[in-house]
Order: sequence, then C-alpha cells, then structure tokens
Amino acid sequence: MPTNSLQALGAKLSTVRTAVIVDCTWSQAHGILSDERLSSLPHVHIEAQKTLFWRYQKGKTEDHLATIEAVYFFCRQFHEALHGSGA
Repeated sequence: MPTNSLQALGAKLSTVRTAVIVDCTWSQAHGILSDERLSSLPHVHIEAQKTLFWRYQKGKTEDHLATIEAVYFFCRQFHEALHGSGA
C-alpha cells in the first residue's frame, strides 16, 4: 500500500476515526508492517524529525524516533493538516 504524508491526504483526514500505532524495535518494523492484517490498512508517514529522546536508537540515526515521539509528531501533524499550522 502506498504511503502518503499527512499533508498530502488533506480533506480525507476528516474521515479518519482510528489510528494504529505499531510499537516495536526498528529491526522488527518491516516484518510487522508486512503482516497481512496491517498491510491492507492505509499508511501515512510523518515529516522527518530529530529525536529528543535521552537514549538514541542503537545503530540508527537521530531521525529514528522513539514510539512516544512518533505518536506526538503524528498527532501534531494530523492536527496541523486538518486545521492549519496556526490552529
């Protein structure tokens, strides 16, 4: 399934009622997202962010976020896409 940015989805975001957040290690992510129960769901990606977490992800760059950071940026970018960045 193609992945879209939240901004690219625009008006379609108003129909979103549920978000599925996958909490796993970075090395597990591809396998989990390939699971047939998740692969058929629409996917979005958040704009790249640098982690502020006190512990960087082992062997990953600073744009590999901890789950809680990804949830925060998803919520923020979702809100901005629906209501504008000044809302």
